[in-house]
This record gives sequence, structure tokens and C-alpha cells, in this order.
Amino acid sequence: MLSSSTRSEPIKRLFHPLAIGSVAIFLGACGGIEAGDYWVYRVGETAAAVTDGCYYPETSPPQNVVSDSTTVLNSLTVVVYHTGDSSRVFDNGLVSLRGKETDGKFSFTGRSDDATFLGDDGEVAVLTATTMHTIDMTIDGRTVTGSTSELVTTKCEFLTPTPAGEFCPNPPVPDCQRDTQWFGVQLDDVRLSEHLEEPKAG
Repeated sequence: MLSSSTRSEPIKRLFHPLAIGSVAIFLGACGGIEAGDYWVYRVGETAAAVTDGCYYPETSPPQNVVSDSTTVLNSLTVVVYHTGDSSRVFDNGLVSLRGKETDGKFSFTGRSDDATFLGDDGEVAVLTATTMHTIDMTIDGRTVTGSTSELVTTKCEFLTPTPAGEFCPNPPVPDCQRDTQWFGVQLDDVRLSEHLEEPKAG
């Protein structure tokens, strides 16, 4: 069975404050993104829309969550770069997703599978949680808009034809989806170290 802590809180934000190495790098962009280019954006992200499945094993969010509201945006920094192949990469300092660019529109995706084997010897069943990350991003001049979606699906499969005992969740674990919207502007001539720094004169 999944522990009560597995879904008792909404899944974490894909976006995190940027932290890329300790060596400062000058970044700037003009025109289309070419091999070796880096684009840096400062964006504001809305509070997440979260489905009830994210609060498993509860069937709905607790009252103290339902009653919450905010118009405050999360302040974030992201980088898009071109490594020279057909892919573009979205980097938030914690994770990177590969994607494609078409006429100023980007789509980035990533998948991770977390398998847990159940039973005394791990031979009875396997519980797999699959997380799909999807980021859509549109550039219009020096402004950018985008959306982030995280979908977690869980399935349990028996590895023996005659399993003894209840190992798989019943009823099955519901899907958990978390969506945010964000918008911002491009930054020029910035330094990336542990924090964003503006270039020093001279």
C-alpha cells in the first residue's frame, strides 16, 4: 500500500530558484536562438491548480487548503538553451527538460518512473508512479508566457498469478495533476552563479 504521506501534500513545484554552478557566465540573446545561445527569463508563476487526487489517501483537500487563496506570484528565473542538436533545453537550476521550438513556441517534456516492489521478497507486485512534466512556452519579442503541468499516474501490477493478501491499493490511486501559468520578460547581460548578478563595470 502507499503510505499516507505519498500524496498527502500536493506535488512540489517544478520551478525552483535558479542556481547553476559557481562560475559566472555572461548571457545575452538577440534574434532566434542558435547553437550555443542561452536565454534567461524572469517570470511570475501563479498559484497551482491541483486535482483532488494529489491529496490521496484523502478524497478531497482539507478545509484549511480549500479556504486558502492568493494573488501573490512566485518569482522565478529560468534559462532556455540550444546545445547544437535538434533539441532545446529548459533549465530551472534543479531539473532540465528537452523540447522543440517552432516559430517562437517551445514545448518541453520529461518523464520519470518510480517503482516500488511489494511483498516480503518484493516478488508479489510492483507499484509504479509515473510523473509526466510538460512545459509550453511562447516568446513574443522580449516577453514570454507559459504553462507548467505535472501529471502523476499510479498503477499496480501483480507479479504472481495467485497473490496472497492485499498489496495493491484498492481502490486504485487516483491521478494527481498540478497546473500553473507564468509570464515574464527576457534579461540581458546577466551573470549566472549561485545567484543572478548584474555585470560589474569594467
